[in-house]
Amino acid sequence: MTRVLLIDDDAEIVKLVTDLLQAEGYAVASVLDSSESLRRAFEFRPDVVLLDINMPTLDGWEVCRKLRDFYDGTIIMLTGRDGELDKVKGLDLGADDYMVKPLSGLELLARIRSHLRESDKVVRNMPDYGDGYLQIDLQNRTVRCKGELFRLPHNEFSVLACLVHHTGETVSHKRLLIEGLGLDYIDQGALLKVYIHHLRDKIEVDPTHPQYVVTHRAYGYSFMPAPDSHLADR
Repeated sequence: MTRVLLIDDDAEIVKLVTDLLQAEGYAVASVLDSSESLRRAFEFRPDVVLLDINMPTLDGWEVCRKLRDFYDGTIIMLTGRDGELDKVKGLDLGADDYMVKPLSGLELLARIRSHLRESDKVVRNMPDYGDGYLQIDLQNRTVRCKGELFRLPHNEFSVLACLVHHTGETVSHKRLLIEGLGLDYIDQGALLKVYIHHLRDKIEVDPTHPQYVVTHRAYGYSFMPAPDSHLADR
């Protein structure tokens, strides 16, 4: 079931939108206090976030920026302002769409469906990783090296899966901790190093010269597909 998280401090709007979405078969969670929005987003794992801009404590801009530290789903900003600069700011901070209140229920549903179709295309086209040496099955959470099956500890595989999901990108320590392991691990940088060390021991041909899990000093790590020349030496 598709999950939608609604972050808005207006209880009346929350009820109206919740009723609308539930009638369409969506699972809906709501947050009235923006200070709780990040933890709720991590726990609920929504497919779509509807995010009001004008809220006390943390405004929608700040929530959007912080969400993008660990959330790759759709963010639709909701606001009573229709200025072009506001729209540009929201998109620059990582929002996918922008709707002005009062909301049209039919338009909101159409926008959500449109973004879900695009997200579904991405998921269907997202490959597991495989080469002549290493195969990673994200759905079954297994790893094979030269055909030998490994079942990694949960947290180690979660870190690896996060890196594979962002293959070729540099993932910051903070994002890897939050997206891979959860908000409770945000200050566990030393533990992340341990997981990376264990992963390299298991999947690299030479853990002292890693080819898959690459360090970007003082920032993060990336998962890099093995070059053909590297495979030829295996």
